Amino acid sequence: MTSKSKQLIVWVGNAGAQRTAAAQTWLNQQSAARTWLLSMNRSKLGHWAGLNSFVSSLLPEIKAQAPELLVKYDYELALVLPQLQRELAVRNPSLTDISNPQERTRNYAADRAFRIVQGLIDMLHEFRQHAPDQAWVIVCDQFDQAGSLVTMFFKELLRRADQRFGLTIGFLIEPNAELLAEYQSWAEHVELINGDWQADQPVAELDPAEAKQRLDELERDHTFDPIEIELHLPQLIQLATAANEPRKRLGFMHEGLSICSTRGLYADALYYGEPLQVAMERDFPKSVDFRLSAYLKLYNCYIGLKQAEPALAIAETAVSITDNPARLFSWYYLIAMIHGRFAVPRDYDQAEHYLNLGIEAIQQADIPAQEKLFQSSFNRNGLALIRHFQKRPLEAIEICQECYKQLETGLDTEEHKLHRSVLLYNIAQVYDSLKDYPNALHYYTLTIEMDPNYAEYYNERANIYLQIGDYAAAERDYRQSIELSPPYTEVWTNLAQCYQLQDEFEQAVGAFSRALDIDPKNVVALNHRAECYEALGQTQAAIEDYSASLKLKPNDSGIVANRAILYYELGDLAASLADLNTAIELQPDLAELYENRAVALEALERYPEAEHDRQQAILLANAHEVNA
Repeated sequence: MTSKSKQLIVWVGNAGAQRTAAAQTWLNQQSAARTWLLSMNRSKLGHWAGLNSFVSSLLPEIKAQAPELLVKYDYELALVLPQLQRELAVRNPSLTDISNPQERTRNYAADRAFRIVQGLIDMLHEFRQHAPDQAWVIVCDQFDQAGSLVTMFFKELLRRADQRFGLTIGFLIEPNAELLAEYQSWAEHVELINGDWQADQPVAELDPAEAKQRLDELERDHTFDPIEIELHLPQLIQLATAANEPRKRLGFMHEGLSICSTRGLYADALYYGEPLQVAMERDFPKSVDFRLSAYLKLYNCYIGLKQAEPALAIAETAVSITDNPARLFSWYYLIAMIHGRFAVPRDYDQAEHYLNLGIEAIQQADIPAQEKLFQSSFNRNGLALIRHFQKRPLEAIEICQECYKQLETGLDTEEHKLHRSVLLYNIAQVYDSLKDYPNALHYYTLTIEMDPNYAEYYNERANIYLQIGDYAAAERDYRQSIELSPPYTEVWTNLAQCYQLQDEFEQAVGAFSRALDIDPKNVVALNHRAECYEALGQTQAAIEDYSASLKLKPNDSGIVANRAILYYELGDLAASLADLNTAIELQPDLAELYENRAVALEALERYPEAEHDRQQAILLANAHEVNA
C-alpha cells in the first residue's frame, strides 16, 4: 500500500474471531499508517456503532490541535457522541430542536440527517491539515451490520477523500452478492479477499436471573439520564430480552425509535420501530396508548422516507384501535396529509373529508379549551395546504393568517412558538408562489425573527432577494444558512448562482464545486458551473461538466446542444455534429438547432446538407411566428 492512496478492501467470509483476526494481522502489517479496527454491529453497540468509536479516538487530538473544530462541528459531534452534550453546548438550536414533545409539530426532512455525514467528513478534512502527514487505514468489522447513516458515512468518505488523504478502508462482510456488488461500486480500486473462516459458536444465553440483576442495576443508575439511556440502549434491550421482561424490552425499543425519529434518522429508527410494531401487536394488543405513540413515530419515519403506503397502513391501524376523539383527531389529520400531500395522485376531496372529521373530533374531545384552540389551528393549517395545492392561494393565506391571529390572542407568548412560526412560513411560501415578493419577504422575515436558527429560512429568503436582484442581501442570507447548518448542496448551488449573476465566475465555480463535492449528481450545479467555465474561457472543463450532466440526464437536448458548440470551438467538428444530431433527435422542432448544424456541416464541406438544414430552420422559424 502506498502512502498516498484511496482504495477499498473487502473481506468476505463467515463472521467471527477468525475473520477478525485475519483483518487484524493484515492491519498490523501497515506499519507506516495510522490504523483502526472498528466494530460496526449496531445490535450490540447502537446505531452509531463504529463511527462513534472512530470519532471518539480523534477527540483528544482535535481538542489539543484544533479545538475550534469542536465548536464548528458541535451539532454533528453531539449526535454521534451524546456524552459530549455534557461539555459541549450546541450552538444555534432551532425551535424544532428545543420545542417540548407536545409542541414539536414539525419533523426534519430525511436529507437533513445526511448533512451530519457531510459535516463530519468536512471536519476530518480540516483536522488532517493539523495531523501528521500519515496514511489512514480504517477496517470496519461486520460492516453489513452497520447503521444506515454509518454506512453512508463510509461510502461518502471513500468518495470525498482526496488522493492526498492517503485513505484505505476495509469492510468485513458475510457472503452476499448483492451487498458486495454495491460496495464494489463505491471505489475505483477494490481488492477482494475471500476467506474460509469458521463462524463463531453461538454464545450461551445469559441466565435470566443474572440478566435481571444487571438490568435492574443499569436502570437504577441511568433511568433519569437520557444520555446514559441512549449510550446503553443496545445493552438494555439485550438484558431485558434475556431477563424475559418483554414490556421493558419494548419500552427500550420505543426509546430507540423515539431518539432516531426525533432527529430525522428515519432508516435507523425503523431498525427499532418495525420489530417493535410486530411485538407489541402480538404480545400487547390492548396497550392502546403505547401502540399509538409508537405508530405516530413510525408514521413520521415512513413519511420522512417518502413511503406513503406503509404510513397510511399505520394510520388506518391507529384509527381502528380507538374510538376516543382525543386520540382520533391527530390521526384523521395524518390520513388527510397522505391523501392531500404525499399520495400520487393526490386526492384533495379525501384529504378535506378527513380534516373535517378531525375538526369534529377536536370539538368532541375532552381536552382543555386552549388545546382545542391549538389543535383546530393545526388542522386548518392542513386545509390551507390543500387550498394552496388547489391553486386557491388567497384562501390559503387567509386561513393561515386567521389561525395565527387566534393563537396570538388565545395563547401565552411562549406557547406553540414553533407552530406559529410555521404558519408565518407557510404564508411566505404562498406569497412566494404568487411572485408577490414584498409580502413574501415580509413573512419570511417575521418567521426568522421567531425562529432565527432555522437554516432553511435564510436560504429561501435569499432566493427572493436573488429574484429581485438584491445580490448583497441574497449572499448575506445564503452565508447565514451555511453558518447555521451542516453542509447541504442546495444552499451552495444557490450561492454560486448569486455569484454567477454578478459575473463573479471564479467565485461561482468555487461555490458550485462545493455543492458538487457534497452531491456529485447535482445536475443544476454541473450545468451552471459549465457556463461559468465557458465564461472563463475554460472550454475543456465546461465540456467535462456537460458530459457529467448528460450521464445523469441523457435526454436534455439543451445541454447536448451547448456541448456541441464547445466542441465546434475546439475544432472537433465530428463530435460537434454528433451532438447536434442527437439534439435534433430529441427536439426536432427547434430552428436554432438546424441552423447550428448547418454551420457544422459547412465546416465539414457538406454543403448540400447544410443548405437543407438552413431551409428547415427557416420553415420552423416561420411556423413558430404563425403559431405565436
